[in-house]
Amino acid sequence: MGAPRPVSEALAELLNAQKVALLNGDIEGLSKIEAPLGRAFERLKKHPISDQALERIQKSARRNAVLLKAAQSGLNIARARVSDQMSAGLTVYDAKGRSQFTSSPASRLLARR
Repeated sequence: MGAPRPVSEALAELLNAQKVALLNGDIEGLSKIEAPLGRAFERLKKHPISDQALERIQKSARRNAVLLKAAQSGLNIARARVSDQMSAGLTVYDAKGRSQFTSSPASRLLARR
């Protein structure tokens, strides 16, 4: 078995995999990257790297943070839309054309007459 890869290479690879997972919406892939990425950052504490390599890693991590924030925002918007649709009511009209807003309980069925 050969020598372990330099921590800078491992971090660069993991951060790139994280970027790809974020861009593809691969939540399962993100969860698989979490532990190895944490371990790689722990290794970084014990094995310093060059300033140039550190700058590359910081740039990748910042990029991924922006992507993660955008993904969280998108999920929050989708969650709000689904919640709004689930709790939306119904506008009904009587024989004289007057409208009335009613909440739509999930267990009640409406029929068209």
